[in-house]
Amino acid sequence: MRSFAIFLGLIALGLAGIAALGYPAWLVIAPLIDDAKFHRVASRVGMLLLVVAFLLTARRLKVGDRQSLGFGLKPAEFARETAGGIVLGVALMLPVLGTMVALDMRDRIGPMMSAWGWASLMLSGLARGLVIAFIEETFIRGAMHTAITRESGAKLAIALTSLLYAATHFIGRYRVAAADVNA
Repeated sequence: MRSFAIFLGLIALGLAGIAALGYPAWLVIAPLIDDAKFHRVASRVGMLLLVVAFLLTARRLKVGDRQSLGFGLKPAEFARETAGGIVLGVALMLPVLGTMVALDMRDRIGPMMSAWGWASLMLSGLARGLVIAFIEETFIRGAMHTAITRESGAKLAIALTSLLYAATHFIGRYRVAAADVNA
């Protein structure tokens, strides 16, 4: 449980960084970038702080190697597994996307979009999905799972990382308009 507590502490540090450094960072970045969104700037500050803290902690927890981070497969096997995951992910998301378009639940998506618009949307969605999956899977299902398994066993590691993974998808749903941002 010590490893799980350390990872929770890293996440809390990232969230504290958002709270303490998000506004000052936004004040610096907003004049430089048109339409800089506060939630994006603040969340990137938290992510950066979390990455730095993780890198400093990974060696101590002995989870800084490829195997512990979840990249222990041979390149060909990794490519095959990744391709299978992408195909499965696309197959699972297409009915969801179709339903959302049919029910007019998405602002930027409509049946009258051009072929280039659909292709661009799909490519950007795929790229975002891969980047997000790389980060989440490496941190939670790679390093955290490995550390907890070594200390407390696989069953507890599966339960704790699954609960945390699900809980993180409820963070960051609130958006603050630029006019409403203040200390």
